[in-house]
Amino acid sequence: MKRIFFIALACAAVLASAAEDIKIVKVNDANFEKEVLQSKKPVILDITSTSCPPCLIMIPTLIGIAKNYPDIKIATVGIDEPGIDKIKASLPIQAFPTFFMVRDGKIVNQLVGAVKEEDLPRSPQPSRRKSRTQSAIWCARLPASSTGSRTW
Repeated sequence: MKRIFFIALACAAVLASAAEDIKIVKVNDANFEKEVLQSKKPVILDITSTSCPPCLIMIPTLIGIAKNYPDIKIATVGIDEPGIDKIKASLPIQAFPTFFMVRDGKIVNQLVGAVKEEDLPRSPQPSRRKSRTQSAIWCARLPASSTGSRTW
């Protein structure tokens, strides 16, 4: 089932990218720091499950954001995938899908459940082909180790 979800995500991204260059990054413990924490762009981190119908419904929305907001990186984590133990331990995941807006290594917003494209959090005043922005309403730091560095 989990392979079907990621195959559907990959197929949808490939079909959409035929018209434009769209990139959705699959994240795990090995690339989380580079792709999310150290990203120069704000990141919408999608935490998803293969057994979650609302997660599947969100695929076109994520593609739409990737297409319409080139200054925002879209990253996805399949909670059923191997190699994500650090991510699961570090993020306050309670339901699926969960979306974290991460900027400069910090969570600046979080939404849970299937949402409309315009309801997903965005960085302040992104360069968007269509207008609408939403300010951050929740702020937290990703957990740090005892030495003060991130757990990655």
